[in-house]
Amino acid sequence: MKILKKIVLWLVILIVAVSIIAHFLPGEWKVVRSTSIAAAPEVVYPEIANLHHWEKWNAFSLEDPNLKTTYSGPESGVGATSEWTSKKFGDGGSTITQAFPPSGIEFDMHFKAFKDHSTGRILLTPEAGGTRVTYSVEGKFSRNPVHRIFGLFTDKFLGAFFERSLAKLKQVAEAKPASQVP
Repeated sequence: MKILKKIVLWLVILIVAVSIIAHFLPGEWKVVRSTSIAAAPEVVYPEIANLHHWEKWNAFSLEDPNLKTTYSGPESGVGATSEWTSKKFGDGGSTITQAFPPSGIEFDMHFKAFKDHSTGRILLTPEAGGTRVTYSVEGKFSRNPVHRIFGLFTDKFLGAFFERSLAKLKQVAEAKPASQVP
């Protein structure tokens, strides 16, 4: 019985210590990845401004075959909205809040499991031989210590998805026939 009390006491001390330390961890996060695509911004822009097209290149869509997406609002640009259900990644949605043809978009994104939303951007910058695409998402953590601890792994976890998404976007944009280029 004495050993059990010591174990419980140490567990309580550990939980309290981790909770205190977690409050000193950053309350904000940001993930940024970029790649070069051998296509003009005008070719890439329709792929990012139309949320229906995300199914062709977004790693979350491609890696969950059971993901179900519904759309509302305009087909592309400001107000275009998608809501998804996914057992693998969780339910959520995104809405394009700003569009800068052909330079990029900004969007709000939320997951129903978390109260906080995040802001994302996909920016297109002309460069020699094509376009530099920068994909970023940032947000704030609640005061929940578990969220802040998981935040230490956000860049590595989400960054991998962004890298796969950008690689697929590159394939999609570079494979567009000349007749589809605006």
